[in-house]
Amino acid sequence: MAHIIPFKGKSDPLDNVICSKPIRLRWGEWKGGRIMQCTNYEAEKFEQHRREVYQAGHGSHVSFVPTHFPLSIGESQTLLGLYQVRDREEDLDQVYYLAGLMECLLNYHQPVLRTDLIRKFYDEINILKSRLGVHWRGNSDHFLLPLASMHYDASVFIVEVERATSMKELLAVIKEGTAEQLTLLKNEYVFYLPKDQSLA
Repeated sequence: MAHIIPFKGKSDPLDNVICSKPIRLRWGEWKGGRIMQCTNYEAEKFEQHRREVYQAGHGSHVSFVPTHFPLSIGESQTLLGLYQVRDREEDLDQVYYLAGLMECLLNYHQPVLRTDLIRKFYDEINILKSRLGVHWRGNSDHFLLPLASMHYDASVFIVEVERATSMKELLAVIKEGTAEQLTLLKNEYVFYLPKDQSLA
């Protein structure tokens, strides 16, 4: 059965925190739709609006949503994978590294993966999936979460990945890049989930 953390609702309407470390997840004021990824600044504006709405006696009728990135299916499953290992700090980097491997496999033009070395790449993916218990289902096309240009230049990472000339270099570039990205996600962003979102 899917494990869902209940929304606190009327007993504590302003407390929407699911977890605050290592990533910040909160319940949104809506059901259905995509997970929203917001910068800290946008999240604080939204929380201030929520406080004003509740204090004015208007319940959960918020009048706007913050500027955000709507996460795709694959990106959402990556986020939930991070949530699943939130109590195992050493596995956080590994989950996001795995997401980077998946992104490279499906979306980057990498010459090393056009050789028989791709078998080693698949082995790396399958070993991590099995050990971490993280999988992507459905129509997943992207796996790494978006980052605002003021925080990170994703094009540099893509170029470095596509220029790697050996499997050792390729895996090292992905591991280093995803570790840097994950640090930014933990420090600079808040994620809002629909009230009916499963966390399993």
